[in-house]
Amino acid sequence: MSFVIPIVLSLLTKPFLRSRLCQGQYGFVATYFGWGVLGTIGLSIGVFWLLGPIFFEQDHGRGDRALSVTFRVWSLITTLYMLGIAVGLNHIRKVSSSSLLNLYIILLIVCTALLFLTSLAAAAVYWIIYAVTVVVVHKISDGQRAPAPEK
Repeated sequence: MSFVIPIVLSLLTKPFLRSRLCQGQYGFVATYFGWGVLGTIGLSIGVFWLLGPIFFEQDHGRGDRALSVTFRVWSLITTLYMLGIAVGLNHIRKVSSSSLLNLYIILLIVCTALLFLTSLAAAAVYWIIYAVTVVVVHKISDGQRAPAPEK
């Protein structure tokens, strides 16, 4: 069950990166505090309260595997979400004239990169599944858009 989640996330990556949030169309406060903080809290509650019990039902031991799987899935989902937030903040940084805001956004992007490395170490298999599926989906979508060669 948990290996399906990276596949589903990879199918949602392209629409998410094209969303208004990742394009930086909201302001800094709405992007970081509204979508960033509240969205991460919402995702965390969703993963731990919705997926956690499912993983506990599948675990027939003491529950350590269920906790481990739940943490890995949470790490993957929140890191992907925060990477989208960082992309949106980077778009905001490019049009911002405040040097202090630009410095703060750069620090947030660096922290998101550190979060990505931590998540990569914690959930390497999920990231591999995600990366392979994203490449396959990208190749399929490029193949469908390519015009047929004339004979």
